[in-house]
This record gives sequence, structure tokens and C-alpha cells, in this order.
Amino acid sequence: METYIAIPVFLNGLSGIHNENKGCDIMFAVRLKCLRKSQGLNQVELAKKIGVKKQSISNWENDNILPSIEMLVRIADYFQVSTDYLLGRETLQYQDGIYLEVTGLRAEQVKHVEDIINDIRNG
Repeated sequence: METYIAIPVFLNGLSGIHNENKGCDIMFAVRLKCLRKSQGLNQVELAKKIGVKKQSISNWENDNILPSIEMLVRIADYFQVSTDYLLGRETLQYQDGIYLEVTGLRAEQVKHVEDIINDIRNG
């Protein structure tokens, strides 16, 4: 499962990645790979979970093609994110700031980030 911590900060994780010619295509490829890795899944395992072949996952992550709308919705549902997030059309907003994206970090690394932020806040 993708992990976000609700700490008001000014980091957006992958939101700065943009390819002028491909726009959200590149964003989808990067976000899909990060989401998959954050779950500790390889391409074969993710493919089985969402009902496609490993080659589809590889093509999406290598920015060769985009998934169909139906598959995009299935991917978003699996990772519990919006389709707009997958396509780079939104960041994950928090009422008092922006989420700090920790996709791909292990639980102990997330805890370390939280501890650092708390140390900074507490001076």
C-alpha cells in the first residue's frame, strides 16, 4: 500500500517531473513504477493482481504506451489513488499543506523522516 504522511511541508515527491512533449505520459510511467515498488511488488506480481500480462506493466513503466481508461481506473483502485494522480494532474493535497510523498520508502525510513520533521519543529 502506498504510504503518505499528513505533515504540512512543501515537497511534492514526483510532481516536478515533466516532459514537455509527453506531459502526463511520463508522469504515469514514473508514478506507476513508484507505486508498484512501494508495495514491494515486481512487474509479474502486479500484473497478476490487476489482471494483465507482465509485458503491459513493462510497457507502461517504460512509457511505451498508456493503459486504457478501464485499466487506468483499475490501477487507481488497486493503489487507492485517483486517476488524476496517476496522470500527474493532481498532487495529494492536505488541508493544511501538501503531503510528503514517501512512496518507495520502507516503514523504518518513513519513521525516520517523521522523526526528523518532529525534531525540526521542536527546535
